[in-house]
Amino acid sequence: YVVLAEAWPNNPSIDILTRVVGSDYPTVVFQLAEEARQSVGGQFRLVYADNDNLQPGEPKTAITKKIANTTPNLDSIIVEGHVFSNPDIDPEIIAATIGKFKGPNGNVEIVLGETDVSLVRDNSPERLIHQAQTVQKILTAMKRAGVDEIALWDVGGDPTSWLTSGRTDTPLAGPNADPTPFDENLNPKPSFLIINEFFTEATLGPQPEFP
Repeated sequence: YVVLAEAWPNNPSIDILTRVVGSDYPTVVFQLAEEARQSVGGQFRLVYADNDNLQPGEPKTAITKKIANTTPNLDSIIVEGHVFSNPDIDPEIIAATIGKFKGPNGNVEIVLGETDVSLVRDNSPERLIHQAQTVQKILTAMKRAGVDEIALWDVGGDPTSWLTSGRTDTPLAGPNADPTPFDENLNPKPSFLIINEFFTEATLGPQPEFP
């Protein structure tokens, strides 16, 4: 159960709960959620979700780390993988960054959610290859960090994506963002082949290569 998402406890100008409750409100919110869980005898997990936190220096990395390490009753963190295409990203850095979200006892589960790779900054002929390379490195980072749950976003093809819908509230958006594994005709893009290979090997082990 996602108790809280995309919090800004250090920025009262944009987070009403910070203004009303205080900067420690994530702890308060999760305590209330824990009381509710106990009252119904529930076995569901209490989850925090956020984006812009896959690498050091991103806007939400420090906030996610603080919530992970100071919030009792937190079971899981969803890192939302909305990113620009960048084939030069380092999987080791991503794995090390999200590894710091596992809490003081290392028992907070990390989930990769809402994954898409925007091409809004890449108009080169190799843009789809760059997207696939980015996806491959993100998936490699998740494997090295021990992340077992991965969710894709907008698998209905590029035209249905939230990033190609005319939004102006994120630099990831644009008519040429093309962030999904499928094109406008639902044909698989190179990134889909990477995803398919990754999950096939994760499920069945390395597959034989045929001539």
